[in-house]
Amino acid sequence: MKLIEALPDFDSRLLSTPEGRRALCKYDPLMFAVIYMPHKLYDSDAGQTISDVTLNEFHLDVIAYAKTLVKPLDIHTPHHDCFIAPRMTGKSTWINHIIPIWIGAYKHQSYVMAFSDSDTQAKNWLQNFKMEINSNERLKADFPAFCDLARASESARAYSDNRNLTHRANGFVLQVAGADNNVLGANVNGIRPQVLIFDDIEPDMSRYSDAEAKKRLNTLLSSHWYLNSAAHKVFIGTTTMPDSIIDQMRKVGELKKDYLAENEWNKLAFKEEVDPDMRWVVDKNIQVHYWPAIMTDEDGGEYSLWPERWSMDYLNEERGTREFQMNMQNRPIGLDGGFWEESDIVFDSLEDDEYVKTIITLDPAVTTKQRSDFTGITIASLGSDGRTYIRHSEQVKMTPDGLSQHVAELVSAFECEILYIETNQGGDLWKQVFQDIPVAYRSVRATDKKEYRAGQAHTYYVKKKVFHTRNFPALQEQMLAFPNVRHDDLVDSLGMAVTYLNHKPKKVGIRHAQYI
Repeated sequence: MKLIEALPDFDSRLLSTPEGRRALCKYDPLMFAVIYMPHKLYDSDAGQTISDVTLNEFHLDVIAYAKTLVKPLDIHTPHHDCFIAPRMTGKSTWINHIIPIWIGAYKHQSYVMAFSDSDTQAKNWLQNFKMEINSNERLKADFPAFCDLARASESARAYSDNRNLTHRANGFVLQVAGADNNVLGANVNGIRPQVLIFDDIEPDMSRYSDAEAKKRLNTLLSSHWYLNSAAHKVFIGTTTMPDSIIDQMRKVGELKKDYLAENEWNKLAFKEEVDPDMRWVVDKNIQVHYWPAIMTDEDGGEYSLWPERWSMDYLNEERGTREFQMNMQNRPIGLDGGFWEESDIVFDSLEDDEYVKTIITLDPAVTTKQRSDFTGITIASLGSDGRTYIRHSEQVKMTPDGLSQHVAELVSAFECEILYIETNQGGDLWKQVFQDIPVAYRSVRATDKKEYRAGQAHTYYVKKKVFHTRNFPALQEQMLAFPNVRHDDLVDSLGMAVTYLNHKPKKVGIRHAQYI
């Protein structure tokens, strides 16, 4: 949408005086950006004007969030948020530049601390902050105390103005630090940081590892978090590797969205659904705002987060690469997967009456409680052209009764003829669970290694005998990273479907049972 469409109606005469401009912007960070920092929104040297600026859902979400930062701190209702969005959307410009300047100019909060991956990067941010307020003539005219340094007198030296901290004459303080810096106990005149910003606190995958991510997370939770228990805390960034700090928050955020689609909110019950290594996200009450470049609406249709910048044609051309998945979708894929490559996954589909046989396969979890396992579900069809089409893929955590109802709905929607389930977990229990579903029941107890079974399925992809009818992000993430994945339930159920439709597995080590 056009930025000017997001602005409220106002009396234009207010723009002619400092008092009017300050009144317009006090509780509106978007208006503040337009009036005081338009050069951060468009390039006038390139002939752009404010009428050329567009906003997307991520920007509107950030602006709405910023308005909550004016509220007094309350330890009983802390605000902990994480914004995950594609690169080139202005994440840092808004949350680590425009918004801190807006907060400081009005002194909505008096002490902000911002963390970055390194101390050098953090110092650069502070330098940019100072350059802005030292060179912005309108800002200096309307907020002179904010743009000046705190001093005991006009002729005295500044109280504190160095590469890590600046103390402004209106009492506002901005401090910066590297993510691994020890800043526990930080305070100015007895005041602790009231807003903690964690912007791009992780390096790229080439300079990062699981061990380093765990160490950094420990520092964050044991030190930085307790600088002020009541402080507003906000994370901003893109994912840099699988199961990085930001990636863990993204995964929990997606899981919460799915949970709320089926359940009333219950923190303890939801926490049981979360991988134990990621439960810190729930414990810290972090609200995840996940904005991928390719969005999905309620009906499953796809659209561009920012169509004025990225058309769906462009996004579809780029979406198959690991770089796109990490930088634009924030779904990083490890580099050490040993099976599928991006080029193996091809999209195509047929008309519904051209699917001649349809199967639903399940790789079930033993239980939905006190464990991190999902049930993987795949629906695949053999086409009249002899090729296999993957038409549905999802991972769920449900009770047996809930799973039975869900599978029944899928069987009806896709007109499945066969339900094929791995019974390594649960045995004949699953026959009873699905006994009322009008579909042929097949079961398999697999003893071959997962890598062998995945390799069988992968062979059909290489031969271009398997196609995906649409994008399945979670499935494709597992495929490209397999076998180095935390969960492989979708790969397992996919392999069952592909091998069944192309060549029913009858190798030693797999026993079949049939119930009709």
